[in-house]
Amino acid sequence: MLVNYNSRQCLSVADFSTQTAAPVVQAICRQSEAQYWHLEEHPDGTWVVNVNSGQCLAAPAASTDALTEINQYPCGDYPDHYWHLEGHCPFPPMTRSFSSSAVRGLTRADSWGWVLSAGSGRFGQGGGVRGLHKGCE
Repeated sequence: MLVNYNSRQCLSVADFSTQTAAPVVQAICRQSEAQYWHLEEHPDGTWVVNVNSGQCLAAPAASTDALTEINQYPCGDYPDHYWHLEGHCPFPPMTRSFSSSAVRGLTRADSWGWVLSAGSGRFGQGGGVRGLHKGCE
């Protein structure tokens, strides 16, 4: 599960949907397959694949606009399906769920280059995931 450091909520496909273009939100962690993701390495980056739907974390229409709402889409060789960690922002380390161990060697200085950020909460108890704001904003 990918857990937001601030909210302690999980990255989740809204309503446990398996539909193409279903929104990805943060929601209370419930050990649901819709909240489990696996990373699939490729030469151009990493796909973040939802276990329940088998679809990739994606920016609709390969948008490069800030605050684009993120969704899931059938995995393919699309530029918006590739993700990677970059940057050196002054955030605490990423951790696995609620444990105190850092994820695979990330340090206090490491963070996302393009960051997924929580939205307004219009998707039930979780907030919509508004994504792709650059750097340490």
